[in-house]
Amino acid sequence: MAIKKVNLVGANGKLGPAILHVLLSAGTFTVIVLSRTSSKSTYPPSTHIARVSDNLPHDELVQGLCGQDAVVVVFAGSNSDLQMRLCRRPRPSRRPALHSRGLLAAVA
Repeated sequence: MAIKKVNLVGANGKLGPAILHVLLSAGTFTVIVLSRTSSKSTYPPSTHIARVSDNLPHDELVQGLCGQDAVVVVFAGSNSDLQMRLCRRPRPSRRPALHSRGLLAAVA
């Protein structure tokens, strides 16, 4: 399966803008940036934006990441809380719905 839809988490950091540029320049990906609602950052017109609340609730992360072929996470390794939120397993009462090359989440 070819990777077509790529979600970039951390597009505004030190490394993120360069990775965003490379992904867009390739011309073969649909690039979606996961962005907090309070963010004032702007992106090239061909970039899609998935907005999530600033406190990054699990259900909004699932919605923002659902349907991707790959998720590229580019932020400080010391931000372990966000890393854990992105990798959190689904609640037992929910069915798995997202398998983005290693990322597993759930929908109701």
